[in-house]
Amino acid sequence: MAADRRTRALPGQPEPGLDGPEASQDLPGQGADTPRAATGVRARAAHAHQRSGITAIRKYGRPVQPLLSLPARRPAAITLAGCAVIAIVIAALVAHTSGPDAVDRAVDSWIRGGLSAHARILGLVHDLGETVQATIITAAIAVASLAARRLNGAILVVVSVPLAVVLTEVAKHLVRHTLGGYPDYPSGHTTVLFAMATSIAILLVSPPHRRPPAAARVTLVVIASLVGCAVGVAMIGLGFHYFTDTVGGAAVGTGVVLAMTFLLDSRRIRGWLA
Repeated sequence: MAADRRTRALPGQPEPGLDGPEASQDLPGQGADTPRAATGVRARAAHAHQRSGITAIRKYGRPVQPLLSLPARRPAAITLAGCAVIAIVIAALVAHTSGPDAVDRAVDSWIRGGLSAHARILGLVHDLGETVQATIITAAIAVASLAARRLNGAILVVVSVPLAVVLTEVAKHLVRHTLGGYPDYPSGHTTVLFAMATSIAILLVSPPHRRPPAAARVTLVVIASLVGCAVGVAMIGLGFHYFTDTVGGAAVGTGVVLAMTFLLDSRRIRGWLA
């Protein structure tokens, strides 16, 4: 009787005295090859991947929203190239010369003849490009960008406008096109106003939060552009610049802002700003 008596196996344990395949068989739901086990492995792997992703986000941060949407990048690149061509071609044509060319004489005489009686208004418009006024407008745009949680937008205007001014002064001494003995290409006032107008356009083309109506955004961009044009006209009407000087200034101001926009939209810079 004792020899035939077998110890009853506990649940989940192999039968005593059994060797070989019977002892090593997995219980239902416990084997590595069962669907439940495979599901568990996948779940653990997904959880580990999720944790590593969270760690990476916490370590490096999410890239900030780009200033330009994908559909807007191609037109912006074309505009940037056009600005570069215009500024360089005019510089090559007027370099180391003094006085107006044929185009300047035609346009300048028409503007000065029509606005000669409005010198006071021209002076007020001209003042928008002065250092104090330009600084206030630039600061206002930067503050509005920070209020909208767009750090890259604030950096865009704070860096681009002074950079455009510096490049303008460098270009004046390189091109050496003079009016009354002073270097005048490109127009610094026009450069500043178009740099600010372009910054406003960039910030309004695809705002990520609380997007204003399209009509309102277009209206603001048009107004900013018209103010830039008005400053250019005032510079011609007051006799401070030729027409080509203002065109070159508009190209430089617009081009600098667009170039800075593409730089700030690079993944590396957006990662640093996160």
